[in-house]
Amino acid sequence: MLNVFIISAIALSIPFAPGSLGTFEAALVFSLGRYGVEPNQAMAVAILIRVIQYLPLFITALIMAIVGGQHWRNTLTPAFSQKCN
Repeated sequence: MLNVFIISAIALSIPFAPGSLGTFEAALVFSLGRYGVEPNQAMAVAILIRVIQYLPLFITALIMAIVGGQHWRNTLTPAFSQKCN
């Protein structure tokens, strides 16, 4: 299974798309496929890994925005007013 980690790490270092979106999943499907895992199951694992990686960051950012008193209206208004002028 070390092979799966190595191939996934190499794929993450190739910046084809922002966040290595697609390359990581393809590398994981390929490397897990070598161990006999079905492509659908390997893709589900790749998506689950992405959710596990990004969900805590999203929740933390949302909590910080709420606790910090940052309102979406105040954040977006200056950007929209500059574009409209």
